[in-house]
Amino acid sequence: MVTVTVGRLATTAVAPPIKGVAPPVKTVNPLNSPAVLNLDQSSFIIAPPVSNDPTTPINPAAPTATDAAINKVAPQPIFMRPSDVQSNPVTFGRFVNEVEQTLQPLVAAQHSIEAGPPEVGFGRPNGFDFFQVVDQTTQQVFLAEGIAYSGPGGPGTLTQISQQFVDITTDNLNITSDGPRTFIHSGAGDDVLQATPLSSSNQGSGHIFNAAGGSNVLIGNDGVNGFKDILMADADPTKSVTNLFQGFESGDDIVVRGLTLQDFTYSATDNAARTQLQITATQIANPAIETSIMVSGFTTQDLSNGKLIMGFSSDGLGSNFMVLNAPFAG
Repeated sequence: MVTVTVGRLATTAVAPPIKGVAPPVKTVNPLNSPAVLNLDQSSFIIAPPVSNDPTTPINPAAPTATDAAINKVAPQPIFMRPSDVQSNPVTFGRFVNEVEQTLQPLVAAQHSIEAGPPEVGFGRPNGFDFFQVVDQTTQQVFLAEGIAYSGPGGPGTLTQISQQFVDITTDNLNITSDGPRTFIHSGAGDDVLQATPLSSSNQGSGHIFNAAGGSNVLIGNDGVNGFKDILMADADPTKSVTNLFQGFESGDDIVVRGLTLQDFTYSATDNAARTQLQITATQIANPAIETSIMVSGFTTQDLSNGKLIMGFSSDGLGSNFMVLNAPFAG
């Protein structure tokens, strides 16, 4: 028996199952192969401006754009590796447009969400549960419909988010989205944010998950028809954290706030036991503090063969972030 809560009003009942999803074990085996790729500051340049047409060819011999020039195109500079800029102009253009038009506004929108009420979305006016929440700290289960989403990435965009659930707390939460096109934002606990598996390969479902601080597991969803997932987490300036990303595929983005080129060194490592990439960001000022980013389904080779693009930018409101993008094919 556990406590089941709707709107934080507790009653005693049998805990409902999380439909089709078993909470993942948040134990990550250490990597057993040496680092094979170093990513230092000299590996990145300010991405030159691109037109709204992502097919516009990029001249590899062109000089790096100045800050003033790039700021005429984008709110904040975008740093990329020259190999990504030069190898595929179509992919490069799409990446820059994605950061400018989607990720910079989305990261900026998190400031107002995090400054707002600690709990948003417990109401159930229609009695339909979009979200199932297991509070692993209090051993309670919550059922919530959520509320209408009005932030960046809403209707008319690739993600087409419609409902949101926000619970900014230090508790460790396991939150499952039981509906398509949802936004979830948790707090500083060690959380699991996941999407219910699609019942049909013909379904499309996009999500925005922000696990914020702590060590977290974020599980996106396979999707078709142009839908995509954006998976977000934070680096912690005071302690080491690990974030594991699963269900990450073509068209999706991973955003890790708090990471910069100048304050961290970066290395990439493969897990020989499974197909899994780990990028480790080590604080220059305090090398004992690391942010580990583990991405299932990818390897270090994907950082050089075009399957993953890595870049850095800012939202203009004080949040720097690293982005990993898995470009759409073609």
